[in-house]
Amino acid sequence: MASVGLQLATLGLCLWVMDRDRARGQRVLEPPKPPEPPREVPAHAPAPEAVAPPPPAATPMFGPPPERPEPIEAPPVPRFITEVADPTSQLTRGHADAGAVFFGFYLDGNIRCVDVDGGTYSGKAESARARMREIGGLRAFTVQIGVGAGKQLRATFTGGPHDAETIGLEPLVGWSVA
Repeated sequence: MASVGLQLATLGLCLWVMDRDRARGQRVLEPPKPPEPPREVPAHAPAPEAVAPPPPAATPMFGPPPERPEPIEAPPVPRFITEVADPTSQLTRGHADAGAVFFGFYLDGNIRCVDVDGGTYSGKAESARARMREIGGLRAFTVQIGVGAGKQLRATFTGGPHDAETIGLEPLVGWSVA
């Protein structure tokens, strides 16, 4: 008990001395400020001022641009393929021996095809296979849609003008419903 009393008496004495110094108007010593961390030297020196202004952007930096080959004129997408298309449709083009073959794959499972001779076909996909019938005609064929070794979409025909042919299909980039 005596040690606790001694500690309280010491604390009281310290408080009395501090209050007495404030009452006299004397400056009370403040605890010292902690040391500041050393300033870091920047990792990279600032960039020097540019000596000459950069050339105007309109002039070529290294001469004229290289000649580019003219783009191959692609046949337009037939209206039969685009008339029922919406943003979820996938339109593709394949190249057969006689020309371009167009396919439209639609959200409801319908498939439309325009052959190289302009014949229009329609069918319904079931397990990546569809029986295609000519609109207003008697021709028909079966098409199976799959993915080739190069991860390219392909159509394999059974019957019709492209019997036993496999044609690679490429998406029509830049096609829009608008």
